[in-house]
Amino acid sequence: MKIYFVRHGETEWNRIGKIQGMTDNPLNDTGKAEAEKAAAALLDIKFDKCYCSPLLRAKQTAGYIMKNRSCPVVYEDLLHEMSFGIAEGINLDELESNANLYNFLKAPDKFEAFEGGESFDDVKRRCRDFLDKMCENETDSENILAVCHGGVIRSVISIIKDVPLKDFWGGPVQRNCALTIVSCENGKWKVEKEGLDIANE
Repeated sequence: MKIYFVRHGETEWNRIGKIQGMTDNPLNDTGKAEAEKAAAALLDIKFDKCYCSPLLRAKQTAGYIMKNRSCPVVYEDLLHEMSFGIAEGINLDELESNANLYNFLKAPDKFEAFEGGESFDDVKRRCRDFLDKMCENETDSENILAVCHGGVIRSVISIIKDVPLKDFWGGPVQRNCALTIVSCENGKWKVEKEGLDIANE
């Protein structure tokens, strides 16, 4: 079994550098174009099922990729983006003046969840549950599409590769509509491809 993880296309908050989390923003025009390009790049892959974050930006991205396909789409709460609670809407240019925001991006092992938000452990726990669910329920599937978010995809990679929390953001950047492929054989997960920029090739 292979899971094709695709990050959603760009939103306006992505463009202007605001922390988005669970704020339910739609794709902007650039994001729609990225989703169309991702759909074209994945056109020859036959998906048995699509799992999608319930947030609008992921749903819209999945809609482009799944257009004219007949396989089922499942909206999966385990794949929603990391919640930042009271920090959602903060601009990333506040990095130097907000110590916890700095830690989130530069020293994740020191990050503490914002009020009302999640920790890295919270997100990784959800992602482990998703991977376990795939092992239990999708053993007959060959290719699965999972449309979700950058933090979720980095969590999946860190789980499979056993990456220390301090190095959580290492590796290729998960750009909007980037593709990461993981595989499972005999219950063992492997990262096959990481952060392929299929929307801008």
